[in-house]
Amino acid sequence: MANLDRAMDDIQRVRELADTLDALAQLQSTLIVAAEAEFRRRLLNLSERELAALVGLSQGKYANAYVARSDLSRVSKRLGDVLL
Repeated sequence: MANLDRAMDDIQRVRELADTLDALAQLQSTLIVAAEAEFRRRLLNLSERELAALVGLSQGKYANAYVARSDLSRVSKRLGDVLL
């Protein structure tokens, strides 16, 4: 019985680790989008306001998404369409 409990605990830990790895991969992707967007924005000599307007956001929402990184993934396709 102890072996079964230990195995169940191990399975739970593996699931938690998998969830953590998924979250880290998503964060890495979002950080890459943010860095690329900022690089291209500067390369094209666009202000944050101009870029935000091109992707359909206010400058404030773009800045908040860029700083928080959380909402940036939602607009990453639009950023790619505009900047690439």
